[in-house]
Amino acid sequence: MTWTDGKPFVATPEHLAMRWNCQGAGEAFRCALCGHKFVVGDQVRWQFTNDTQGAGGNPFVCQTCDTGREAIIAEILRRRAELKTGKWWWFLPREK
Repeated sequence: MTWTDGKPFVATPEHLAMRWNCQGAGEAFRCALCGHKFVVGDQVRWQFTNDTQGAGGNPFVCQTCDTGREAIIAEILRRRAELKTGKWWWFLPREK
């Protein structure tokens, strides 16, 4: 079994020491929905989403946010659509 099988797993010191998302050791090992920074013993699930309607990203989610693949994808798509409305304009790249 590996964390890429889409099943929940328990965060270990090894997971926290890894570089995720091209950042330093453990810095980006967080829930993609609520931002919880995982600690040893947390339940984590990796969800493959690159095959759906532009959700992409293949996020990790915490136990609280792990509401099932379809719900996770729907939330990611909702947030991306919200970003496109300009509501969170200060997070968007500036055009030159």
